[in-house]
Amino acid sequence: MIFLVVTEDPGFRSALTTLCECLGHEVEQAENAPTALIVMRARRHDCVICEETVLDRGGMQLLENCRAEGFQGGFLLLAPTEDEKIAKFNGDFVPWRDAYALQQAIEKIERRE
Repeated sequence: MIFLVVTEDPGFRSALTTLCECLGHEVEQAENAPTALIVMRARRHDCVICEETVLDRGGMQLLENCRAEGFQGGFLLLAPTEDEKIAKFNGDFVPWRDAYALQQAIEKIERRE
């Protein structure tokens, strides 16, 4: 599977990339929502992993644009807690920086494919 990791934190982006690669996936990275949209338009991705802070800087628009353009893959949102803003999010919530929960969410997406 091909994953796109979207977070402004380069260290976290690297850690997420390493985890996904260890699970056998190819990974591309973007540091923000506008860059992520460009990357997604250039290639089909099976899953987007997006950190909650990106939502405040265009992440929800990223999700809406992806869905409008026919993206059918998984969308995992990493956040410290599930709040009202996240409840409106059309994807899977994953507790922030919880590697085990993220691995389980990735495996759930793998089963969908």
